Amino acid sequence: MICSITNTIGTNSSFQTAPSYCSADTSPKKFPNVKVKNVKSSDLFLTNERVKLVVDLSLFEKIQEESHGGWNKKMTQIVGKALRVHRITEKGDVRVKFETEPNVRWTIYTFLLNRIECDFGIGDLVYVNKDERVAKHILDTNWNQNLSKFLGQIGQIVDIKSNGELLINSSDNSHFLICKELCYKISESKLSENYSGSNNLQDFTSQKFKE
Repeated sequence: MICSITNTIGTNSSFQTAPSYCSADTSPKKFPNVKVKNVKSSDLFLTNERVKLVVDLSLFEKIQEESHGGWNKKMTQIVGKALRVHRITEKGDVRVKFETEPNVRWTIYTFLLNRIECDFGIGDLVYVNKDERVAKHILDTNWNQNLSKFLGQIGQIVDIKSNGELLINSSDNSHFLICKELCYKISESKLSENYSGSNNLQDFTSQKFKE
């Protein structure tokens, strides 16, 4: 069983740094090492995956109005609904469709969405949602500005806590806890396309997703 030594950032934060962690025999846990070749934000979802909106209507409308396909009043129907990924646009946004009405499609900013079902496992590579507005919304009163340095990071899961939070190994080999709602698991198909063997975990976590 992995145990972590954590220093909490802020009060009741969902993010924590963990200077060290250990197994029952105090030996560091080893994982296959990989490095990023070329990964884009459009690699976060696969066609036909089930996704959902992770913010409320107010923030959804505000961000969509800035760009990302724009805003339409009929988009309010998306809130609370199960959606399917139709395709990824040239700009990296997600074109979604309703499960019950597949002919109704909208273009949504990638970081307003996440998978409905995602089984995280120790050793998985994840990308942390880069958008501070979304992170603040999800964490609410647990947000602390010091947490911003973890946004947009690629890391590897080294432990999963009983409350579902993920302990992530980051680029400098430090560790931080993060709620899974802000994490995107990098799919096996994208791993095979974009990753290769490496002798240093820092090789992949030191890089961020490209737009």
